[in-house]
Amino acid sequence: MNAKELRIGNYTRDKLNKTTYEINARSLLYLVECEELQKEFSIEPIPISEEWLLNTGFDRINIPYIDSDEFENYQLYQKHDLIFMHLNSVVYLVHIGPAYDESVQIYIVGDKYGLKYVHQLQNIYFDLIGEELK
Repeated sequence: MNAKELRIGNYTRDKLNKTTYEINARSLLYLVECEELQKEFSIEPIPISEEWLLNTGFDRINIPYIDSDEFENYQLYQKHDLIFMHLNSVVYLVHIGPAYDESVQIYIVGDKYGLKYVHQLQNIYFDLIGEELK
């Protein structure tokens, strides 16, 4: 993680005691300075989990008749009009559309590598919806 990925309001955690912190202007400035001086800082990104998705207001959804040959052990979450798929500790923005038969298909939108950390989810959510994800 580098300081350029972070915005005020993003959540990170302490590397040692795993305490969650919300980035503010002062901490962001400190992180930028550490990076410029090539000093290591004591925070790390928070991996996305089902707990984080639910605590930030996403709802688990179940869509019947999904053709899921490509994906196993996934879970879908929705907030507003956005649908995310949680698969193997990575979250993907997805579109649900018709398949060749009566089923529906999951299509990954954008970056095929997905989102691994809470601050990435917060940033994409803000970019798409214009509201903070808290």
